[in-house]
Amino acid sequence: MMPLQGSASDLKENLLLVDSENQLGHLSREIPGNSNIRSITMSKADTVLDIISPEWEGSVGIDSGSWAMGSLLLLKRIKQVDPDIPVVLILNDRDISLVVQAMRMGAYDVLQKPFSSRDIQRIFSAALEKRRLILKGRRLQEETGANSEFEIFVPGRTHSMVQVSESIRKASEVDTAVLLVGEAGTGKKMIARRLHDNSPGRRNNFVVVNCSFIAEDVLEKEIFGDETIKDEACASGGKLETARGGTLYLDKIDCLPLRLQDRLLDILQEEKFAGNFFVEPGAPAIRVIASTKEDLKKACASGKFREDLYFMLNLIQINLPMLKDHLADLPELFQNFVSLACKTYHRPVPLMTQEFLQKLSDANWPGNIRQLKRTAERFALGFGLDLDNPPEQAEPVVSQEKMFASAKKLAEKVNAFEKNLIAQELKRTNGSVKKTYTALGVPRKTFYDKMNKHGLNRKDYLSSKKTARTDATQSQL
Repeated sequence: MMPLQGSASDLKENLLLVDSENQLGHLSREIPGNSNIRSITMSKADTVLDIISPEWEGSVGIDSGSWAMGSLLLLKRIKQVDPDIPVVLILNDRDISLVVQAMRMGAYDVLQKPFSSRDIQRIFSAALEKRRLILKGRRLQEETGANSEFEIFVPGRTHSMVQVSESIRKASEVDTAVLLVGEAGTGKKMIARRLHDNSPGRRNNFVVVNCSFIAEDVLEKEIFGDETIKDEACASGGKLETARGGTLYLDKIDCLPLRLQDRLLDILQEEKFAGNFFVEPGAPAIRVIASTKEDLKKACASGKFREDLYFMLNLIQINLPMLKDHLADLPELFQNFVSLACKTYHRPVPLMTQEFLQKLSDANWPGNIRQLKRTAERFALGFGLDLDNPPEQAEPVVSQEKMFASAKKLAEKVNAFEKNLIAQELKRTNGSVKKTYTALGVPRKTFYDKMNKHGLNRKDYLSSKKTARTDATQSQL
């Protein structure tokens, strides 16, 4: 066992092994010397909690041993510090109920004894890489200071969108409840995310709950947790507990049953969790952002929504216009969405004339910003425009023959797109197979299979100098 030396900030190890019975001393020796894993073993859970933080770049392995409930309790405590820290449970035997509980509580993986050094290397290397990418994404977001998709969505050309931008700016200056009102597809979730990213709790969770299309008892457990479980290790405070210190986004709040409205109101008023789950003194509060497309004043008048809950959620209200009400923004919005899609999928930005953009402005957009964004993505990927039959509108009933014909056409278009994409990348890399399949993000074997499928030959994409050298070599042979 490697002793713990120095302060937590001085710790260089990126794998903490928690072992109450001193059975994991051999684990460090089984990790290859050239590995990126640097482990340390400790016997006390409190030591782990002193070390980890939202900025810590490591992973945790917990030996359940004879204290299964203790390991779950530690898992829960770690997730409260940062839900994205990868935690692996190490088990003596395959206890299915324990595995299910651990995975539901957010465990990264489960490792069953006996295991090989290859198992250790595989699981913890993947866990550490995931952690590295998460922290890299957080740092990048902090450095840019903006959500690129959000900036694209709110260009602020028209009066209505200027008002939206100003409302968002004011709401970002205070950490109070916000009510977002707008039709489906107008960007409510995007704005909720923006408000979270600008809030003091931006390092904590942004938790989404859809209040519609779910049974009341299931929705209650999802939001407030399952209070029938009395064991502290297995108990869950639901999305409320997950959102502690961050933001709880309640989508379609008008669909929340009256009984659950009562519970939510009690929590917002008392600033505590119902039942077993209390906010500890000094713990960060939860910011609630709710959204609806309905008129909640009318819902209050008809008795479908609690008026006191409405006033508590409606401290700041942001009204989002339908796309048809700010069509002057559409050309810039579409161009920005196309540029973002081309950047994401590594595609060249296609030419868009004024006549083309005017055609877009003349079209019907019942799906609002969401429909426009999906149309832009399809256009960027080379699938053209389908303005007469947008994705958000219901498809007409067609015969089986037409359905199979359409499926065949789609398959042909997908194959043509795939072949063209591979050919373009081969051309860009001067016929380098490795560079091409790496850039496209596909395994080597899969890439060769696709080359054969489409009848592509890397030699056809070699530069003239390389071709000349190849021909000279072959002539010498």
